[in-house]
Amino acid sequence: MNVLPNEATRVRLEIQADETGAPDKTSEFINANFVSGYHTAKRYIAAQGPLPNTMDDFWRMLWEQQIECIVMTTGLIEGNRRKCHRYWPEDDEPQVQYGNMTVELVDSEDCGEWVKSVMKLTNREVGKSLQINHFWYTGWPDHGVPETAGPVIEFLRAVRKATGGSPAPILVHCSAGIGRTGTFMSIDIGMQELQSEWRVTDIKGNVTKMRQERGGSVQTAVQYKFIHQALEEYVTPGEPHSMFGSNKPREVVLETSDQYPYLGFTARGSHPAFVTLVDAGGLAEVKGVKQGDHILEVNGVNSMRLSHKQTVEAIRKAGSRVVLKLLSKVEY
Repeated sequence: MNVLPNEATRVRLEIQADETGAPDKTSEFINANFVSGYHTAKRYIAAQGPLPNTMDDFWRMLWEQQIECIVMTTGLIEGNRRKCHRYWPEDDEPQVQYGNMTVELVDSEDCGEWVKSVMKLTNREVGKSLQINHFWYTGWPDHGVPETAGPVIEFLRAVRKATGGSPAPILVHCSAGIGRTGTFMSIDIGMQELQSEWRVTDIKGNVTKMRQERGGSVQTAVQYKFIHQALEEYVTPGEPHSMFGSNKPREVVLETSDQYPYLGFTARGSHPAFVTLVDAGGLAEVKGVKQGDHILEVNGVNSMRLSHKQTVEAIRKAGSRVVLKLLSKVEY
């Protein structure tokens, strides 16, 4: 009750009639805010975890916003404290009624660190239904943060795979809807930024903007540090959950000739530099160089910590023949 939604971005419910039939202006309130994502306004809805007296409003919000995915980042009870009330059917319940809404549990799968469920939300007033994927991250420790970000990254990958290209906001909640909620959204945005052509993320800037839309997002210094840890693991070759996946470094030999007078690729960035453009039909393309490849070595010299300028200079000094060790990324 001490975390109030920012007025400019809060989600407004459709006003309902009171017992006399008059508009009840209080019925449009719910503790939730729209939050921008990577190049997308209103990509998320950051919400307070449902309480016994907000269940109806919670499902009404999902229906009105046509939400297709819920990300839950808290346990129901942690440290002997109630963090969130269960707002969906138990495994042995066929369905639960919330106001004009019926929620049916269609399927549930234990994925280790999280539980994925499929639910059917039916608006009995209009006789239409909506399928919702519910991702419940259960692996977060009661105190602090996880030791490794691997399960969190794989969890976010599963969420992104399920949402696909849907423009519907992803609803994210914990208990107050700011701490873990902001942490998960920040990591998700950072992973997308690191997949972009610039391969850089602005964590402080992202959190600052997020707090302008949902006050208090990323609640503790430990959570803020964990965002950095997660994104560092994401860009570290050799980590199975990194942006390189199970890909292995490969050696590519580029040797110019009358047929291929140029190497045929452009690189930018540093630590390490990465390929941003491959000329169609050029030497690099013929030899299997791909856009997004990271340059780990130049003629046997480790270039992981070299600046872009130093990497380019090493390639230039190699003359007509350069041996590159490259590592390809995988899509988010």
